[in-house]
Amino acid sequence: MNILTSLLEAGIPGIDDYKQLIQTSLFRDMETFSNVFLRKNMFLHDHYKWVKDPLHQWSRQWEYPYVYQSIRGYVDTRRDPYSHIKVLDAGSGITFFPYYMEKTIQGLDITCCDSDGSLISLFDRVNRSANSEPKVKFVEADMHALPFGDESVDVIYCISVLEHTRSYSRILDEFHRILRPGGCLVLTFDVGLDGVSEITPESARLLLGEVARKFSCRHDNPDIEIDVEGILTSNHIIRRYNHLSPWRFPRLALIKAALHAKRIPTSMGKNLTVYCNTFVKQSAQE
Repeated sequence: MNILTSLLEAGIPGIDDYKQLIQTSLFRDMETFSNVFLRKNMFLHDHYKWVKDPLHQWSRQWEYPYVYQSIRGYVDTRRDPYSHIKVLDAGSGITFFPYYMEKTIQGLDITCCDSDGSLISLFDRVNRSANSEPKVKFVEADMHALPFGDESVDVIYCISVLEHTRSYSRILDEFHRILRPGGCLVLTFDVGLDGVSEITPESARLLLGEVARKFSCRHDNPDIEIDVEGILTSNHIIRRYNHLSPWRFPRLALIKAALHAKRIPTSMGKNLTVYCNTFVKQSAQE
């Protein structure tokens, strides 16, 4: 087992694992690519509705490497050799990440989908500036009704999107429909630790249970354990590296969340952890 496989295990990451991860060659290479991508496509800064630099956000520093390593591991088990593997980035926005995968994992045919139609022109501009083929494709789509055929996709990844949707069970049904038997589903989602964020540990466990009813875990199915000492949290990272905060004013964001939830916060600022896991669609005979 290599260092990345042992670090990037399913479940909630630990602080020590995060510290090791950001020193790895994978993270450094990903960071270099992301920095070049943003400089080359500076027009994206005016269109990002979230953070301007997605990799330099506390949870994405773990999520992107986890998803990358999980997909790379899946691809390495089914080389034919380097047959095209159809990959869907569900709820993609527009980031460096699918372009990094296309460049560094041979044989991927990547399509991004998002309900935001304004991304069409942005993907066109990014693709025109790219120097290689094939380009990353984009499709405007509602994840509740995906415009793809049954069993037409090999890999789906969905990074901190599913928990914010209005009906994740329907979306998981769509993922199950379009994923081929033996195909890989990689999911990450936030878990609130401040008592007021919309993604409570209880709702996160319900989400994980729904996934487990439709898919099998690739390796293991760790529980969402938030009372374990040393887990990675936004509070821990942002206290040390303020530039990794997705909130300009964390306490104000906490107050707004508390008013919306009509509950009293259990911390002094927005505080989350992140859960990652990899699943497989079993064949009808299994």
